[in-house]
Amino acid sequence: SAPQRGTLLVKSVLDRMKGESGTRFGIESGRVPAGLVTGLAEKRTGAIFNSIDGTLARLKRSKDADEVAMMRQSIRAIDAGFAAARERIHAGMSEFDAFHTVERASRDSLGMLMPIYGDFVSGPNTEVGGGAPSERIIREGDLFLLDYSVVVYGYRGDFANAWVVDGKASDQIRYLHDACREAL
Repeated sequence: SAPQRGTLLVKSVLDRMKGESGTRFGIESGRVPAGLVTGLAEKRTGAIFNSIDGTLARLKRSKDADEVAMMRQSIRAIDAGFAAARERIHAGMSEFDAFHTVERASRDSLGMLMPIYGDFVSGPNTEVGGGAPSERIIREGDLFLLDYSVVVYGYRGDFANAWVVDGKASDQIRYLHDACREAL
């Protein structure tokens, strides 16, 4: 995010409010910078600010058929990316190469360009919780973490999985796997 994003939001809302005559305003309290409400209150004597969080949550959860269709497109694209990853990711390729393999398969399944983001890491990079792909070369026996989303007109799915590339799991990976299963 741009460092001045909150300030720009406050300024934009205050500029827009100059031409409005209302005194009751709905705010998404969890997303509104404190300075925005303070600034509005100073500019609008008698202004009443109501949280609309509950209403927005209900609206966000409710989806029309076209929205569901876009989420399904996203999920199909992710599914295609995972299939390509399981088939084509191998020791000797970089994490960037793995990312491009997944991106290409996801894009081809949709027939269009779309944003794709998430974790595409291997080996020791999986121990820090994921991240963007790097030039790191994937080695035999590495754990590969693939946790990503495909955005289709603002809607997305998100899948995650990890597997051992071209080899067997180390004792440490087996131990962590067993601990996770036990915890679940």
